[in-house]
Amino acid sequence: MKQLAKGATAEEVLERLSVQLTNKLLHSPTQTLNKAGEEDKDLVHAVAQIYHLDK
Repeated sequence: MKQLAKGATAEEVLERLSVQLTNKLLHSPTQTLNKAGEEDKDLVHAVAQIYHLDK
């Protein structure tokens, strides 16, 4: 609401919100995968299969 009051368009506010929410939701899983790296190939492989990243 503050952004709208400062003159931002609804589209800009929604875009910013969607980016921030996506980043927040992906932060922890991304950190876990980065830490797993080569040490836990099974975890990395499972995630790749779930999200069809192995193609």
